[in-house]
Amino acid sequence: MAIVKMKKLRLLVSRADKESVLRELLLLGCVEVSEPDELLEDPKLAELVARESAELDRYRSEHAALARSLEIINQYVPVKTGMFAAKPEVTGDLLLDESDAANCLDLAKALDSLDSKIRKTLTEENNEKNLIESLLPWQELKLPLDTEGTGTCSVTLGSVAASFNIDALQNELHAASDESEAFLVSSNEELHYLCVVCMKDKQTAVSEVLRRYSFSLTTHRSLPGTAQGNISKSEERLKKLAEDKAGLIAQIKDAAGYRETLRLCFDHMSTKIARAEANEKLLGTQYSIALTGWVTAPSEPALHMILTKYS
Repeated sequence: MAIVKMKKLRLLVSRADKESVLRELLLLGCVEVSEPDELLEDPKLAELVARESAELDRYRSEHAALARSLEIINQYVPVKTGMFAAKPEVTGDLLLDESDAANCLDLAKALDSLDSKIRKTLTEENNEKNLIESLLPWQELKLPLDTEGTGTCSVTLGSVAASFNIDALQNELHAASDESEAFLVSSNEELHYLCVVCMKDKQTAVSEVLRRYSFSLTTHRSLPGTAQGNISKSEERLKKLAEDKAGLIAQIKDAAGYRETLRLCFDHMSTKIARAEANEKLLGTQYSIALTGWVTAPSEPALHMILTKYS
């Protein structure tokens, strides 16, 4: 790679021309603005000037929002292009055009909201699916999950490890109380799911037997109705959530037609950030702006032509 000779640039312009000059320097693409430390070394000058301010944080936030909007569209409506497809060419004027910026930022906000709702819907779907899975072992139980028994009889739902012998557990329960019983609701490779019934005045003795078998209470005691009833409700909620999610995705797909407009606005915001970063390196008085930097030697004539338009 050839080494390009650089020339030092020190520029003083009218404050009224600041934005126009920065825009043209950006389009020229061969000027690097330096930190103004050298100018501030002059104590007399340092008393007269102050650093320029720019809305850099806001531009970066808007830039990130536009980037996120493109990610969302690309996620749900991927671009089908060849590996070596040429990128569209954009003129400098179009790149710096701000006419669609407000609409694009509104669209970016709307897309982010749609994506958030979809992610919330996915979480709710997972919760319903997990609930159904946890209720399946109890679906043959005809009693409501929140039942506690009667005035004299206690009903307890829970599980023990599948490695325990149910007959042995039954024998110990009968020894503690003749009127106690453990009904096997279902079993799998890990657990036996039990409905334990006993008289309330024998509940302490029965609980001691269950404790020896590491009996674990079900987590569904607060659910009203049977397990099968709750499974049916969750399945209905899943259908509704699927419909809601499809509607949200459809809105994102409808916005895919604005992908190129958003991309141009994203690129435009990149130029605003570059200008803001350069702006923060400027020194200014009430009426003028000063900057220091470097320009490539071959670009000096082009820079001279630009600067001749200004005082």
